[in-house]
Amino acid sequence: MCIKKEWIPNFTEYSVRNKSMYKPNKRERNYAHLAFSMALKSRVRHGKHCAILYNNRNEIVSIFVNEYNFVNGKQCSIHAEQGVIDNFRKSNPMVSLSDHTIMVIRGNIYGEFTMSKPCIHCYKCISESGIKRIIYSSYGVFSFERIILD
Repeated sequence: MCIKKEWIPNFTEYSVRNKSMYKPNKRERNYAHLAFSMALKSRVRHGKHCAILYNNRNEIVSIFVNEYNFVNGKQCSIHAEQGVIDNFRKSNPMVSLSDHTIMVIRGNIYGEFTMSKPCIHCYKCISESGIKRIIYSSYGVFSFERIILD
């Protein structure tokens, strides 16, 4: 994936200005525990992530756990954020994602939430899809971040 150079400074400025701590509601905590248990089943060694996509009626519409894929004989990982959006788009190509929320959870083998803030490539994928709300785990807590599209 190619990222335009002018997009990277906006990402840095955005992440500093618009990040805030967030206390999830009961349903979001349940989703987080579901994602956590699924993330631990990932075969990726370096980071066990799960992404859940749900709509404004709080219905889960897609779930994806990061996994390995082989492209041209090379092993690469599919990030959970990209996978959950791609899975949803395959079955619902005409549905807008502007009223959807993506939750990204990462866990370790000790049963703790760890930092799962999306990388720059995943931020670009999320913003291009139209999703305006991201909830991601941090070290033992949740953080909340809203993407504002131009």
